[in-house]
Amino acid sequence: IPGGTRHIIFKRRLYLPWSPVIEEIKSAKSVTDGAHMLEYIESVYNVMHARYPCNKNQLMELASLMLQAELGDFNKGEYEGAASLANKMDCLLPAYFRLGRKMVKYADRVVRVWKKKAGLSPLLAQQELMKVLREWFPFYGAEFFPANYKRMAKSGETRGEMITGVYFAVSHRGVFVLYRTEGKMAKQQPFGLLVKHRYNVMKSWAVSESKMVFSFVLGKKDQCFVVTPSAPQINQLFEDYMREFHEVTQGSMQILGEMSNEELKASSPIIRSRSYGDRASSPVGDAGDDLPELPADPETPTNGTVPDGWVKLHDETTG
Repeated sequence: IPGGTRHIIFKRRLYLPWSPVIEEIKSAKSVTDGAHMLEYIESVYNVMHARYPCNKNQLMELASLMLQAELGDFNKGEYEGAASLANKMDCLLPAYFRLGRKMVKYADRVVRVWKKKAGLSPLLAQQELMKVLREWFPFYGAEFFPANYKRMAKSGETRGEMITGVYFAVSHRGVFVLYRTEGKMAKQQPFGLLVKHRYNVMKSWAVSESKMVFSFVLGKKDQCFVVTPSAPQINQLFEDYMREFHEVTQGSMQILGEMSNEELKASSPIIRSRSYGDRASSPVGDAGDDLPELPADPETPTNGTVPDGWVKLHDETTG
């Protein structure tokens, strides 16, 4: 945890919201409970390393929750103004946001939000931090791989060209490509969401003989390439998530088909989480499905305005 105790932890390979581990996290009694601590540390790490690229307001919220978890309720007698917390911002705000900014100013903003968190225990503050990250990022819990990315289709998100320096994220919801932003936007959010591809439209995948390229096909012949030394790891992770996707999809639809609405409402939390509600066309749902579409002209891509300040270029939902 930034600025705190160093931990040696085992990182989970797969993030599965229907897993019993998630129930263990939700029912944690202490910040030191293993499953809870693992997810919290991973969440903070991904924020600080721009894998969850937050905007200004989001970072103020997260920093205030981290302060509440570490120090408890704000006590005016312990601090000589926000300036006394300015140095602590190095441990609460990611480097891309701190660059060129006066931390006294943002320490003051964080403190204003922190005061509103009064009454939250350390555990509740950490749980709230993880909760808002799950809501903000459809790829929450993903594994991230630095890579270059290309989609062959000229009408696709890369226009048939290779995009370098992206993050290729593999999650239970599908795969996501995060592109590096530029100029002023890079200071606000260093990565934006270029595209997401769901598992239900992926028909085949493979790793090249060189072990440097992972490729997958959308629909019948729309091929995408991910160039990275981590191609074998991506392939294994991809296959594990694909297997889970099909098992959960088939299992959810069977459960929904056999149970009445009243029975479903009364069923266990794990069954309800596995079914993701009654979505006949897409049983395993996707956060961010309500993101607005971009202008129709593919030659003039424009950053769309999406919930929570996300930068987004393209939302692929069909093969």
